[in-house]
Amino acid sequence: MTDDAGRVLPQGTGTPITIPGPIFAAAVDTFVAGQRLDMRSLARRVGVARATLYRRAGNREQLLDQVLWWRARLLLADQVRASAHLTGTDRLTAVIGGVLRAIGADRPVRMFLESDPETALRVLTGSRSTVHQGMVPRWRISSTWNAAGARSTPAWIPPRWPSRSSGSPMVSSIPT
Repeated sequence: MTDDAGRVLPQGTGTPITIPGPIFAAAVDTFVAGQRLDMRSLARRVGVARATLYRRAGNREQLLDQVLWWRARLLLADQVRASAHLTGTDRLTAVIGGVLRAIGADRPVRMFLESDPETALRVLTGSRSTVHQGMVPRWRISSTWNAAGARSTPAWIPPRWPSRSSGSPMVSSIPT
């Protein structure tokens, strides 16, 4: 991973260590094939009892969350690398635009959104979503990618959440 991609994604782009490889690979294969991730079928496919699958991978939404977050990290790293020749605002807009275009063209994600929109929205935007919690901080960068285009190392920082007293609608999504 390039220095910039490593700074943006300090945890890297590897598969989650909390889910056994064969289970995660089978879940990814199912998702990429555009099939519904059914825990009973997945348990049969990997040769474990359903209860064992739940203990090792969590529930369906938790597993989907991990699959989507892994795919999002790969996509973001690709866009950071692809924009390495740019600086400042040009780089920031290239990364964001590239990620959004890639998501829009991603057949498995589109199929997921169309076939199970309620689950997709919960997994992608819910307050406990790894995808949401992981991506939001990646969009905040310091002025080291400055508007003047000076080449410098990006320093990605977490968002600054509004306080509860600010009255912002964003506050309702902050866990207490």
